[in-house]
Amino acid sequence: MRKDQFIKFWIAHPAAVSSSGYCDEATALFARMTALGETPTDARKTAINNCIVSLKAAGLFATQWDDLVVTKGHAAGSCLLNWILNATNGLAVNSPLFVADTGYKKNAATAYINTKYNLSTQSVLFTRNDASWIMKISAASTGAGTKFHGAVNASAQGVDFCVVTNNRMNGATVIGTGYTNGWNALIRTSSTAGSTIINSTETPFTSNTSAALPSLEPFIFRLNYSTAFDVDTTEVNECYAFGKSLTLVQFETFQGIMNTYFATF
Repeated sequence: MRKDQFIKFWIAHPAAVSSSGYCDEATALFARMTALGETPTDARKTAINNCIVSLKAAGLFATQWDDLVVTKGHAAGSCLLNWILNATNGLAVNSPLFVADTGYKKNAATAYINTKYNLSTQSVLFTRNDASWIMKISAASTGAGTKFHGAVNASAQGVDFCVVTNNRMNGATVIGTGYTNGWNALIRTSSTAGSTIINSTETPFTSNTSAALPSLEPFIFRLNYSTAFDVDTTEVNECYAFGKSLTLVQFETFQGIMNTYFATF
C-alpha cells in the first residue's frame, strides 16, 4: 500500500490501523504466527496486510467468511491459521507435505487436513440455505480414481468436492461439475438452488433440496465418515474458506485479490 493510500485509509478507518501501520486484523494474525515461531518477514507482512485491507474493502473478509485459511505461504503452522479469528484453525494429520509458497500436498495414504470447522456448531455465516465452500487447487487430478476431496457424512448430506460430477452442498443430491485446477466454489443460495463455480465459469443447479448441516469438521484429502482417502499424491491445496453465499462477481474479485497476494512470492 502506498503512503497516500495508507493515509486515506487511516483517515476513513482510524480504528482499523495499528501503530505499526498494519490493520488490526493483520497485526493479530502476525502475533499468532510469531507465537508459532514463524514470524513473517516485513515484506510478507506488507503483502498480507494489503491483501486483508483489499478483502475488507470488497466486503470479502469477516463479513463473508467464518473460516479463511491460506495454505500457501511461508510456514506450515501459519498456513493452517484462520485469518478471520483465532478459532477453527486447521490441523495437519499424519504429515501432509507442506512446501513453502506452494501449499499443502497429499503425499501419503493417511495424510490429510482437518479443517476443525464444525458445520453444525461453529458456523455463523455459513448456513443451511446460504453458504459457500471454496478451494484453490493446483495440480489437481483428472481421474475418477481421485473421487472424494473434502467432506460428506454417511448419509451424503454434507459438503463434498469431487473430481467427477459428484459435488454436494448441504444436501444429498449430486450437483454441478467436478473441481479442477484453480479456484473452485460450491454455493447454496436457497433450499433448492445454488451453483458451482470453477474459476470464472458458473453452473447453476436447481431442485437439490438442502439438508440439515451435519455435525462434522470437513476434511481435505479424505472422507470424514470412512477410511477412504484421496488417492492422488500430486494435488496441492493453496486456500480454503467457508462462509455465506457469494456471486460470480464477488468470487472473481476474491480470486483477483488472492492471486495478487500469491504472485508476491
